[in-house]
Amino acid sequence: MSTLNAAFQNSLLIFGVYMALIVAYGLLAPARRRRSAMAIAVIDHGGLIGLAAILVIPFISPFPVDVVKVLTGIFIEVFCALIFFMSSWQIVKFLRTSAKVVPDRYVWLMILFKLSFFAANYISSGGQYGIFSDGSRIDFLTINPLLARTWYLDMLIDFIILLSITLRLLEKKKLSIQNWLQVLAIFGISFLSGSKGITFLMIAYAMLFVYAAFPRIASLIPKWVILLAGAICLAAISGYIYVLSELLQVPFSDQVSMTLSRFLLSADARIMAFDPNVTNFVLSQPHGAFLSELFRGPARMLGLSTAEFSIGIYQYQYQSDTINFVGSTNQLSAMFIIYGGVFWLFDFLIIAGLMWFAYGFLKYSIRNDKPAVRWVAAASFFHLSDTLCKGFEAFVQLLPICVFLIVSLMVFPSFRWMPRKTSLMRPNTAEIC
Repeated sequence: MSTLNAAFQNSLLIFGVYMALIVAYGLLAPARRRRSAMAIAVIDHGGLIGLAAILVIPFISPFPVDVVKVLTGIFIEVFCALIFFMSSWQIVKFLRTSAKVVPDRYVWLMILFKLSFFAANYISSGGQYGIFSDGSRIDFLTINPLLARTWYLDMLIDFIILLSITLRLLEKKKLSIQNWLQVLAIFGISFLSGSKGITFLMIAYAMLFVYAAFPRIASLIPKWVILLAGAICLAAISGYIYVLSELLQVPFSDQVSMTLSRFLLSADARIMAFDPNVTNFVLSQPHGAFLSELFRGPARMLGLSTAEFSIGIYQYQYQSDTINFVGSTNQLSAMFIIYGGVFWLFDFLIIAGLMWFAYGFLKYSIRNDKPAVRWVAAASFFHLSDTLCKGFEAFVQLLPICVFLIVSLMVFPSFRWMPRKTSLMRPNTAEIC
């Protein structure tokens, strides 16, 4: 039995530990921030499920477990969880103090950008893009690597639009037809791009962030409205999964199981890092020094040696005989467990220093007087802290994009989206905080 199979057989235990971590967030936070802290813990499921899996590994692993590696994994995951909480709290403060709803004309402009990104990637890949791809939906990354980076802009745009629409719902107590069409447009483009469920998660994240900023909001909403909204969401998710199962020619029940398993698979590379057979296969592949593997893109630009694929792809090659780009991401703690040597602390300090720079820059940017800069900084806070643990290679590529975009908006003097003498009504934070 492999370690990944053992994890699936003990998935209830892992999710139980994850629930305990959510409760721990609430108990460790001050009383007035307890609900906000627990909401952030739910948003950070990709990180905390990984931490829960590592905590459980010594009790479920079919192989002897190296205690030092377990402690190393826990240390890295706790660091990532701390960064995620600090970054999320900056978003919460932004929502409470200075967030303004993005005007519809700019929302449509961002959606137009998403459409242009999809069209450009579809054309450059010869139609092998998203759900139209015959192989892995990310094979297009090798066709036009520069153009493929628009995927990161897609991530920022989705966060901004969905969080803005959720904030509008809070302020206006209703959504316009335009808002519904905007959400449907994001669903459609994300589906065509191959991201089958990310929009549902992003909507949930947006709602949880608004709840974290205004935790008493639930008490102001009639119960029948909450029940109706829940029923509509359940119907929408069920319909979405049904359509997906028909397109993929998979039984509906199997598609539901696969959808639920995705939550545990968010920690797959970390789980497989404790499988000695998988790890030996990864290490048997040609690869560079640990620092080169952490910063694969910059290392290749400098002519340094790196592995052809990220660790997650090699892991799945051994685990499931996959080919091409099918596999997991290079999750940070898994990289430390597999590649980290005696001097791994030195590599960690480099990452911590890079994250300190990113956090300081974004904290300064989210207080900028330009709404566009603040929104991009908020989206960058979320996605950088999210990819830090779940896909460090994405973090390395996303960071310069965020910095360049924010600096560009800062120095572009004619960019204004809010009227000079009017502003949107803010919610009464005294009532709903």
